[in-house]
Amino acid sequence: LYEALGIIDYISPLPVKVNMIARGRAMSAAALMLACTTGTRAASKMTSIMVHEISTANQGKASDIKANADHLQELEDLTFQLLAQKSNKDEEFWRKSARKDFFLTAAKAKEYGLIDVIV
Repeated sequence: LYEALGIIDYISPLPVKVNMIARGRAMSAAALMLACTTGTRAASKMTSIMVHEISTANQGKASDIKANADHLQELEDLTFQLLAQKSNKDEEFWRKSARKDFFLTAAKAKEYGLIDVIV
């Protein structure tokens, strides 16, 4: 997720629009990058797009686990805010839908506003 957020930060202020085409699948951070690109957001007809809650395999001291959980909650909040801003669904929709892996066809992704065109 960190790398995807870095890419989103990088392309957002560019003076040119960045187009993105998903082919096959766009899962997790790739789905977020697709939704947040600044140009045309496209997916091929058979593409599967999936969003989900943030997960981790964290271990260690209780205080470190708590700090990590707090940070993950902030990242999750940011993820759902971005999805809401870039789609025609609100933040609560994404929170509820992403409790489990939430798979969308290209047609559903277009209907929900995650992509602009199916190619």
